[in-house]
Amino acid sequence: MNGENMREILGCAVAALLLVGPAAAQSSYPDRPVRLIVPFAAGGATDVVARLIGSELSKAFNQTFVVENKPGASGMIGVDAVAKSKPDGYTLGVSPGTPLVVVPYLDPKSPFRPERDLEFITPVYDAPFILCARPDLPQKTLAAFLAAAKTDTREPSYGTVGIASVNHALHEEMARRSGTRMLHVPYTGEAPIMPALMTGQVDIAFITPASATGLIKEGKILGLASGGPGRVAALPDMPTISEVMGWPDYSAHTWTMLIGPKGMPEDVTARLNAATTRILADPEVQSRLAKLGLVAMGGSLADTAAFVRSEAKRFQDIVRLNDIRRE
Repeated sequence: MNGENMREILGCAVAALLLVGPAAAQSSYPDRPVRLIVPFAAGGATDVVARLIGSELSKAFNQTFVVENKPGASGMIGVDAVAKSKPDGYTLGVSPGTPLVVVPYLDPKSPFRPERDLEFITPVYDAPFILCARPDLPQKTLAAFLAAAKTDTREPSYGTVGIASVNHALHEEMARRSGTRMLHVPYTGEAPIMPALMTGQVDIAFITPASATGLIKEGKILGLASGGPGRVAALPDMPTISEVMGWPDYSAHTWTMLIGPKGMPEDVTARLNAATTRILADPEVQSRLAKLGLVAMGGSLADTAAFVRSEAKRFQDIVRLNDIRRE
């Protein structure tokens, strides 16, 4: 064999290794622990479900998925950490819609743009909000509360997970439709709102069933109405906002999404999507979520992209109608 033939063989071998190398690296994913960033404080629904999904992903991939809480700025701090991480699949996030379809479109100085900087992997759950109130609220129904708010010289206050959050937008839309004015009090996540409600620091707040149901049953907070199209199974006597106010097109719900930084290997993104969708299709996981008042989602990458586009338009319309600003 002459030198030229040897060089050709070696060249082919090197080329083959270069092609196989990335594929081999992807197929071995994950070979070390994966971070799951939650952009809100520990204890809220997003955090609870992220830990459940992280545990199930750990089983599916035989590797540890570690939840890390990075609250602040309506979820923007945590999601920005995901967006700016190395796109290798070892830093992911579980985020609600606020930092994905609301805040970045209100702030021209936003540190990231969702469509440019994030991979939307799989929707995890959907849940109706429950409109909760402090336990000593004089009005015991939503209709009575909104009627009183029109004439009360003191503006009623509402707590949210941050300025320009989904919760903020939904409260302002409710105020607009009912002809009332309310005072916005932002927090760093759902968990800190609960003691604020229980102690009367705020009058009302939209809370997920996972956090609200037990406290409502114990009488520690009031449940005025649910925001979904139907009643919450765990609280069948509680009416919906649509029932009470006659707003058939008003929907107050939240959802979470498994996300990663833009540019992740397609194979890794596809495997995470498939694994998460399988987990969410498991009857036991669905039952555990249902006990928290949550509905498991999942779906293909194409379905995920379509869902995000639809929700972005919905909330941008609400933001525009209510002149909500990022201040």
